[in-house]
Amino acid sequence: MEQNRNETVRVLNCYYDKNIIYPKYRGLIPVASIYDYFKSGCCDCLTGHEGAYNKFDNELRMNLIISKLDDVLYKLDQIRNSQYMLYDAINYATQNSERLTNTVNVLANNMQSIAENQEVIAYNSRIAASNTEFLTWLEILNHPAVSQKLWFVLYVME
Repeated sequence: MEQNRNETVRVLNCYYDKNIIYPKYRGLIPVASIYDYFKSGCCDCLTGHEGAYNKFDNELRMNLIISKLDDVLYKLDQIRNSQYMLYDAINYATQNSERLTNTVNVLANNMQSIAENQEVIAYNSRIAASNTEFLTWLEILNHPAVSQKLWFVLYVME
């Protein structure tokens, strides 16, 4: 997740490096608001008296736009009426976060099961190796030539 986040930030910074959007307006709320202005036809340029920057600043001063994300989340129902795009983006992000959390939880549980299964497999492998070794010795001992020599050695040792 951290790698994906870093890649997203890198791509976002590449776009911002094009200097299309003035640095003051490079944030979720200003970008979503400006996008909404263009999408709805309220504005057709960024700068100037009728531009999106001016409209955003005016609405910000008139408290029609909430600029802090904490306040946005708190007043989400009020925002719905004036900031459709931001409302949709926050709902989408919330749903994705919940899905991601659920997926991470499922993966964590699966990893725990895999770890437990690997312990059982390792134990069974050790048992199988021991049994193979014992069977090999039994085969050697049961071979007629070996068993005669073994009995002879045991007899001499007595």
